[in-house]
Amino acid sequence: MELLKVSVATDHTPNQSLRLCCGSSLRGQRRPWGSVGEGSDCQRLLWGCLRPRTILAWLQGPAEPAALFQWAGGITSVVQEDIILLRELHVNHYRFSLSWPRLLPTGIRALTGSAAEQVNKKGIEFYSDLIDALLSSNITPIVTLHHWDLPQLLQVKYGGWQNVSMANYFRDYANLCFEAFGDRVKHWITFSDPRAMAEKGYETGHHAPGLKLRGTGLYKAAHHIIKAHAEAWHSYNTTWRSKQQGLVGISLNCDWGEPVDISNPKDLEAAERYLQFCLGWFANPIYAGDYPQVMKDYIG
Repeated sequence: MELLKVSVATDHTPNQSLRLCCGSSLRGQRRPWGSVGEGSDCQRLLWGCLRPRTILAWLQGPAEPAALFQWAGGITSVVQEDIILLRELHVNHYRFSLSWPRLLPTGIRALTGSAAEQVNKKGIEFYSDLIDALLSSNITPIVTLHHWDLPQLLQVKYGGWQNVSMANYFRDYANLCFEAFGDRVKHWITFSDPRAMAEKGYETGHHAPGLKLRGTGLYKAAHHIIKAHAEAWHSYNTTWRSKQQGLVGISLNCDWGEPVDISNPKDLEAAERYLQFCLGWFANPIYAGDYPQVMKDYIG
C-alpha cells in the first residue's frame, strides 16, 4: 500500500459513526506504587530513578524503595472523582491501560498448579470496579492491554521483547484480561505506540528497559511485539469473540511525512519510505501479512 495516497480525500464530511473519547495511560494514572500488590515493572524503575524527586531523595539520605518509585501521587480512591469529571465533560468513551505486573506480578500466568497464586486478585478487583463505575455512568471503556510497563522479571530473566517467548507470555496475559473483563469490555487495544516502545527501549535507551542495542534491538523487539499482537488477536477470535462480541486492535503512532517537492520523484520516494518505516512497519504485517518491500530491501 502506498501510504502517501491515503492522505488524498475528496469527501471531508465527518463520519457519523466516529467516536471521540478521552484517555490516559498507566503512567499518567494517579496511584502509588504497590498500592494493590502489583509487581514491579521496568518502566517504573527506569523513570523512578530519573525523576528529580528521586535524585533529591538520594541526596538527602537513604529512602525506602517504595518512596522512590512513586508516580504522580494520589490513591486509587480518586477513580470515582475522575469519573465524575468525565461525566461533567459529557465524555462517553474513555480509554485507559491495564498494568501487566499489577495483574500478574511475575508477568507469567501459570497454566497448571499454582495458576491462581500468580494472579493478583486485588488488581483484578481494582480494574473491575473501574470498568463497572464507567459503565454505570454510561461511559464505554476502551482498554489498552500494554503501555510499555513490562514486568521487571520478564526483562531481567528473559530479555524482554528481545525474546520471542514474550509473544506467548503476552497472549496468556491477554487471555486473563479477556476472561476477567471481556463480559463488559468490548473495545481492546493490544499495544500503544509499539514502534516507540521498541525504538526507545531497545535502540536509543530513552525509555525502559534503557538498552542501546544498535541496529538489531528495535527490529527484534518490534517483530516479537507484532507476533504478540497476532497471538492475542487470534486467541480472542478463537476463544472469546463468539461469546463477548468485542473488537481487538492496536494503536499505531506516526508523524506524517510530505515530500519537499511533489514534482521530484526522489522526494516522493523519500516521503513514502519514511511512512513505510514509521507506519507500514507494523501496519503491513498486521493487515497485509508481510513487511513493506522497502524495509526488506534496505534491512533484509
